[in-house]
Amino acid sequence: GSDELENFELGIKATLADQRVTINAAVYRINWEGIPVQLVLACGAGAILNAGESKSEGIEVESQILLSENLKIDLSASYIDTILTEDAPSLGVGAVDGANLPGSADFNFSAGFEYGFALLGAEAFVRLDYSYVGEYFGDFAESGQNSGDYSMINAKVGATFDALSVDVYIKNLTNADDYTWTENQFSQFGFSRAYQLRPRTIGLNLGYQF
Repeated sequence: GSDELENFELGIKATLADQRVTINAAVYRINWEGIPVQLVLACGAGAILNAGESKSEGIEVESQILLSENLKIDLSASYIDTILTEDAPSLGVGAVDGANLPGSADFNFSAGFEYGFALLGAEAFVRLDYSYVGEYFGDFAESGQNSGDYSMINAKVGATFDALSVDVYIKNLTNADDYTWTENQFSQFGFSRAYQLRPRTIGLNLGYQF
């Protein structure tokens, strides 16, 4: 059957310091009934069922700060508490009232620093981004390998020469190899699976505006 969702949100958008500081913030609550979930049955077949109710309560804040004409900082953070609000035995061990929903990190944070400058008559920039993702699990019992709880750093430097733009980037600068998702829905067959962060990637972007 169809699921039902109620979303209550209160937010604010503001600019300060002669529009050099921008702040966006929101608090919210989401009530979710009849959650659709995909299960692997003991026979190996898959099925989509409605299972249980949950609530999510959280806060999100993001800000952009212009420290000077050349230096910009971007900040964002969020905290969310997502739990079942009734027992859902069809979802397996640990799916009881008050259990954390799988795949939901309580805390996330990111910060970006960008500096612009002139280079041989072109508009150039260098940027560094840091992000942190909190810990979460792939099952209600939180019995398997955890996911999240990792940091990642990306870097980029580029310039625009009239209609031509070029930048060089490095994603996952420190080559972190943490898990982004683990699951044990195939545990009855003696194995599970997991996904890791993409390894350090270096690339080049070229653009031309006609």
